[in-house]
Amino acid sequence: MTAELGERVNAATPPSPTTSAVASDSSLARVLLPIAAAVFVAMLGVGMLVPNLPILAKQTTGDAVAAGGLMSAFGLARLIFNVPAGLLADRIGIRPTMVIGLCVLAIGSFIPVVIAGYPAVVAMILLQGVGGAVFVTAAITALVERAGPARRGSAMAWYQGAFLLALSAGPVVGGFLGQHFGYRTVFLCQSVISVCTLLVVRGVQSAAVKPSRRGLDLGLLRNYRLLAACLMCFAGFFGRSASAWTLIPVVATKWLGLDPTELGVLIGVGTAANFLTLPVVGRMIDRWGAHRALLVTTAVTVGALLLLAAATPWSLWLGTVLVMTGTGAMLPAASALALAVGGKAGTGAITGLVRSAGDLGLTLGPVGAVGMARAAGLTAADGFWLTALVVGVLAGFFVITESRRQPSPRST
Repeated sequence: MTAELGERVNAATPPSPTTSAVASDSSLARVLLPIAAAVFVAMLGVGMLVPNLPILAKQTTGDAVAAGGLMSAFGLARLIFNVPAGLLADRIGIRPTMVIGLCVLAIGSFIPVVIAGYPAVVAMILLQGVGGAVFVTAAITALVERAGPARRGSAMAWYQGAFLLALSAGPVVGGFLGQHFGYRTVFLCQSVISVCTLLVVRGVQSAAVKPSRRGLDLGLLRNYRLLAACLMCFAGFFGRSASAWTLIPVVATKWLGLDPTELGVLIGVGTAANFLTLPVVGRMIDRWGAHRALLVTTAVTVGALLLLAAATPWSLWLGTVLVMTGTGAMLPAASALALAVGGKAGTGAITGLVRSAGDLGLTLGPVGAVGMARAAGLTAADGFWLTALVVGVLAGFFVITESRRQPSPRST
């Protein structure tokens, strides 16, 4: 009992960089690289589908609204299956769960190759959402458990980097293949990629924590620090998707006259800045503590959103870099904090909760920011400060919960 309590307290306390539990960056890279590579390869395949879904929906139904419905179905499937995927990883082990997710991805992407029509596409995208949720949740769990409590921030930064790189490269590759070889080639390649990723995940379970029989602890719903961490993950995705997917494109093209190429460069620069700063973010979380890092990165995000609201050329470029960097750093910090304060729940279950909160923010952000601005009779640029208000309110709740925390939060 004493050893268990000590382990919980140590996991919630910001680690010292001098402790022997902190592995060197080179040794940590050797441990995490295979899992991060699996995340990159699998998510590259998912990203390849993005530019082809609107074309496929129009070809099968002739309805442009159907394309939006496909992406909504993908997000809904992820939202529903994140927590069950985490529980599955805790119960049967990480490697079997990753294999299940990859098999579902492969089967889903193969359906449109052999069956034509919109129902087949819907079945494919639902299975993609389910498979992606299962695989990524298990992969994050593997990264966190192999890095250990002292390097949770670095582990989440590795995941974020692999995910961002795949998300940036996938649509480019998928668009090229779809244009020159047809959309069925894209789905076939994605299916092959999913199968090949199975080779990358070999041996993952042997270095991870053994499976447990724990289910979802309903007491998590009374853990206000965990709730606050999940809300901050929601805030990060809400702010990122609202700004990068909706508000920045509208203000850049309609207000400031940027063409699509310039807009692509703008978003690309912001994404590159986010990617390059992730190693620093990981070390900051591990050395300062996740809660302090989260406060700093949230402040950067709110400041960037207010800067973007000025809607001038210089504020657009600087604000885009800062908001992509700030929100990209909020996510690993919030995830690391959730894992530190999650009590007796399994790593997979907590990871699933955090991912569900993030997916909810990702879904509501693009429509929420514009919806709030229109409801208030405001312009698109005003959506930036409304988004900052949402992030700020959630950050206020986070600060309150942190100010009331006990010295040993995981012992409760």
